[in-house]
Amino acid sequence: MPATTWTGAGGDSLWSNPANWETHALPLLGDDVRIVSPTRVTFDAAAGAVAINSLICDAQFSITGGSLDILGTASFNKQITQSAGTLTGSGQINFNAQAEMTGGIMAGSGVTTIASAGTWSISTANNSVSLVGRTIHDHGTVTWTGTANLLTGGGAFHVRPGGTLNIFAGASWQGATAGATGTAINVDQGAALVVNWTAQLQAIVNVAGTMAIMGDINGIFGDIDCDGDVDNADFVRFRAVFNGTNPGFDIDCDGDVDSADFIRFRAAFGGFL
Repeated sequence: MPATTWTGAGGDSLWSNPANWETHALPLLGDDVRIVSPTRVTFDAAAGAVAINSLICDAQFSITGGSLDILGTASFNKQITQSAGTLTGSGQINFNAQAEMTGGIMAGSGVTTIASAGTWSISTANNSVSLVGRTIHDHGTVTWTGTANLLTGGGAFHVRPGGTLNIFAGASWQGATAGATGTAINVDQGAALVVNWTAQLQAIVNVAGTMAIMGDINGIFGDIDCDGDVDNADFVRFRAVFNGTNPGFDIDCDGDVDSADFIRFRAAFGGFL
């Protein structure tokens, strides 16, 4: 594959400026791209729709518009931020450092991996963010905050051993359309799911690791299948979920259910389990 190297000689940080590239031409379909820069590189709206074979990025990287399609492998070894635009493709995308997403779309049939030393902050404080169709492998720490919905569906969200998914949001993890089921959350043994606000999980949640609930979960439309531990400092908080009766979805615990006082279950289920 042709190799295209960033120089930054164009005097700005824009991907769309041909003068920033060694060949004085923008990367083309199927190119292997290498970015080494002490400053941030911005994939901007003027770049349009770009499909490349691979990307090794050793600079800070921002996506503010356009569409970047990864056919092979992309490794972001420093901070990547996305406020708009689309990051997509059938290939592998690796977040090896700090990643932040405050807007835009991540899509495609490929896999996005958060490294064990990596973090990914997803904020829906100002608008919805879309991960529809993407499969995520979280070996590090992923944190979702905000009060706008996180649009998912298709693919799967895997929290791998050593990884953590923090849901600190007051919104809905849902499908791309209202009422549609969102991406399933699978928590491996040795991984953790932490819910610490009023979230709505319109998805199937499979927990082989640990699940810590420090807030209310409202409106779960899928099943919670716990093969590991359910650890809740105050299990009575489930009452908001169940409204005093059987909730209409399954909580299947094949491992240990850790509760300081098991009678709290009775309150949650209106007197029976």
